[in-house]
Formats: sequence, C-alpha cells, structure tokens
Amino acid sequence: MKDIESVKTSIKASATELFATVGYEKTTLEDIAAHAGKAKTSIYYHFDGKKAVFKAVIEDELLCVRRALQLVRDMGADGVVAQLIKYLEKRMELLCSASVYRKYFFYPYSQPASEISQIVKSFRDEFDKWEGEYFNQVCLAGLEASVLSSAVKPAAFAQMLIMVLKGLEVQFFTTGDLEATRSTYSEVLERLLLGMCN
Repeated sequence: MKDIESVKTSIKASATELFATVGYEKTTLEDIAAHAGKAKTSIYYHFDGKKAVFKAVIEDELLCVRRALQLVRDMGADGVVAQLIKYLEKRMELLCSASVYRKYFFYPYSQPASEISQIVKSFRDEFDKWEGEYFNQVCLAGLEASVLSSAVKPAAFAQMLIMVLKGLEVQFFTTGDLEATRSTYSEVLERLLLGMCN
C-alpha cells in the first residue's frame, strides 16, 4: 500500500513540475510518466487521465495551503488584528508557492468555458467558502472584543476581504519584484486593519 501511494505521489509531483513550467496543454501523460520514471500505465492505475491528474494537483496544492493556514489560526496571536495580519501574510506566501494554482489562477476569468477553468474555480470556490467562514469569525471576535468598529459587518467584511485578496493575488502572481510586493503588502495590511479598529 505504501508503494502504491509513493507512486501516486511521484506522479503528482512530476505533473506539478510540468504543469507549472510547460503548462497543462503542452504536457502529455507520456511526459508525466517519463518525468516520474514510471510507465504510462501506472498513471492510469491511479488517474482517469490528464484532467484527473491536474485536478489532484490543484486539490493537493490548495489543501496544503489550507492545512498550513489552519496551523496559523490554531496558534493564535496577541489580539484579533495581529492574528489576522499573521494569517494574511502567511496566506499570500503559501498561495505564491502553489505553482500550478498560481499559473492557472486567471483561467476562470480569461477562459471560463475551459475544463481547467472549471477545476480551478471549483477548488477556489471551496477555498473561498472555508476562508470566508474564518473571516466572519474573526470579525465577530473583533466586534465582541470592541476592537473593530460596529460599522464593520461580519458577512460584508468576509466578502470584501476575499475580493480584495483576489485582486492582490493578481499583483503577487504577476509582479517582477516579489520582495517589493511582499513588503508593501505587509505595510498595507497593517495600516488597513489598524484603521478599522476603534
């Protein structure tokens, strides 16, 4: 059983590298098998085809992001705002490291009818729902602790934050100067969130 899982992991790792560098469209199952040092039949043992491999790669990337972010949530911080800043900084770092997701992030907007777009959108919608629930809880905690202004409404806060973050992801994913983007992002986060506080 362990060998079967290691083969599957090897296939996904190879596919991740190829999808991120060569692209989904130009990557064949033969390429993935050769890169993984496996027979093409081993891919079919685990996956129905290239689309299923792509789906597994995106799912793994966003699941890794969620697990790491859950650890940040569970660690806590000194206050609601500090916790949210820590979460948002880690969030962008993790999404930037999700190479295949980052490459195909735009597809639901630029090529909405493609099969890749549907996969990316499906997992992103699930991620947004999960994250929206967290942002809602953070807002409620901030209101309860009288840290956030009563003008801030939890559902609107969650939706607005998700939309703003998606826009910022565009900047991160397309920038030529990632370090400058990171430091500016951290500064803007602090100022925006502190500005919402009482």
